[in-house]
Amino acid sequence: MLTTIELSDTDTGFSGVTPTSDDIKRYFNGWKYIDGTDWSPIGYTGDSVDAATSLANLVTDIYSGADWRPWNYVYQLEEAGTEIIYAEGTLESYHGTNNIASDEALAAQITTSSNPEVVSDVISIIDSLKSRIASIKSRIEALEVV
Repeated sequence: MLTTIELSDTDTGFSGVTPTSDDIKRYFNGWKYIDGTDWSPIGYTGDSVDAATSLANLVTDIYSGADWRPWNYVYQLEEAGTEIIYAEGTLESYHGTNNIASDEALAAQITTSSNPEVVSDVISIIDSLKSRIASIKSRIEALEVV
């Protein structure tokens, strides 16, 4: 289990100081510690901003050209889990990759690029695939072996 993340003082600017939880949030928003009052943008040579601005904004909100991307944590559960859901017509998906599989071993992978949103017609797509596979299976079974 991950319990610690180590970051260099050179990257964070926290050399010689103990950062507060808000300071750490500012760093994860894309700002490097200067003196507690001013914060420098990471991945951009723009002007520094005050502590309140750096806490409330990602660096890319202020400097759209910044070469900085939010942190993504990817981890694997110690034991894989499956959750059965029942839905008709639409499913809610979450930011990132969402895997959807049917009981027929058909799978659809949906990737979203914003906050949770409704993905419509997934069930009909899976049903259509089931139908096509059933058709192909029956045609294969009907072939004569020569």
